[in-house]
Amino acid sequence: MNWPIPPSLILDVGETVKAVRVHKPQPHKGVDIHCAAGTPVLSAEDGVVVAVVDGRRSRDPKRRAAGLFVDVKSSRYVCRYLHLGEVFVFVQQPALVGDALGTVASPFQSGLAERPHLHFEVRHLADVGYGAPLDPLRLLPTRRS
Repeated sequence: MNWPIPPSLILDVGETVKAVRVHKPQPHKGVDIHCAAGTPVLSAEDGVVVAVVDGRRSRDPKRRAAGLFVDVKSSRYVCRYLHLGEVFVFVQQPALVGDALGTVASPFQSGLAERPHLHFEVRHLADVGYGAPLDPLRLLPTRRS
């Protein structure tokens, strides 16, 4: 698995998968990768785009908080890329490692974040829906600062 943001463009890595977050009652299901708005978001694994969802104007608060996002299913996982400013892919399109899926949104433009970042989730494959979240930092290569 590769980083979904080019490592040289990562400013820092924020919250990762935890049982409980101090400021929110629900667990964090991914990792926040902070970078500049407009940064390209790249496919971390070879797979197929299985969802492109625009929750920015949804009545559902969870969808609105997720903003514009893409799910890519590989042979091992489902990777979810949230808080996108624009999307370059469509459902059923193949996505190879390093292919541009979209860009990171400006603050408050896709989700509720006041700082631009990609929320990146990795989940086990499941017979129905998506499986339990995994800590992406355990799957990604070590990042050199």
